[in-house]
Amino acid sequence: LNVLHLHLSDDQGFRVESIEYNLLHDRKDFFTQKDIQHLVEYARQRRIRIIPEFDIPGHTTR
Repeated sequence: LNVLHLHLSDDQGFRVESIEYNLLHDRKDFFTQKDIQHLVEYARQRRIRIIPEFDIPGHTTR
């Protein structure tokens, strides 16, 4: 396998640290930006493609 699919948001929470919108990740169980950088570098060295997924409500128009 050379693909990692990351489900990073849904109705239960947003799992990536946001500097600008810091209330998105109100709990302790999220990836910091440094975590993501390390993960991307680790995957790059091993030729693993990362596919991030961010769910949005179906009624969102923009």
